[in-house]
Amino acid sequence: MGRISFSFDHFIKNVSTRQRYAAIRTTWTAHRLVNANVEKKVSIMRRS
Repeated sequence: MGRISFSFDHFIKNVSTRQRYAAIRTTWTAHRLVNANVEKKVSIMRRS
């Protein structure tokens, strides 16, 4: 009984950690895309 609940807790912890990493990765990618767009706009503004 104890072993089952332990493995279940371990599984839940792994899932939450995986979801956290996925969220961090998506937000980091989004920030990079936004920064790239901002840099493009700034370079266009400097040209004109």
